[in-house]
This record gives sequence, structure tokens and C-alpha cells, in this order.
Amino acid sequence: MKIFILIIIGLVGGLIGGMGMGGGTLLIPLITVFTDIEQHIAQAINLIAFVPMSVVALIIHIKNKLVDFKSFWWIAIPATAMSALAAYISKLVG
Repeated sequence: MKIFILIIIGLVGGLIGGMGMGGGTLLIPLITVFTDIEQHIAQAINLIAFVPMSVVALIIHIKNKLVDFKSFWWIAIPATAMSALAAYISKLVG
């Protein structure tokens, strides 16, 4: 039964996320309220769910020629480096 609830929650979160409303806004509370999963695990699930959604969105934007690759690299490289640094710092703090 729990897996069925998780599938329904995932579908609702994915649908809302696909509509551009931020599926994680509902995904985390739904997981914590309707299942016995702790909040930090729900947040991790939300971050993992964000990866395929963002990959699909990027592919669609590239296909529609909406990505300026000159600007992309100036943003992507520092953002990736700072994300890794922030993850490392959060691990030290927590």
C-alpha cells in the first residue's frame, strides 16, 4: 500500500512540476504526511526527482534553440563548483 501512495505522490509532484508550479512544494509535505518518511529523506527524494525533470527541460530548451551556450558555460561552471562547495560545507556543519 505504501508503494502505491508513493507512486501517486510522485505522479502528482511530477505533474505539478511539469506545469512549472514547483512539484517539490507539494512533494515534500505529501511524502512526510502520508508516509512514515522523515523530512530530510523527503527532501533528498525531492532533489533526486529534480534531476530527471531538469534534464528533460534542458533537452527541450536546446531542441527549441533557447539555450545560449556562450552564456551557459559562464553560469554552469561556477554554479556547479559552488554547489559542490556548499554541499561539502553543509556536510561539515550538519
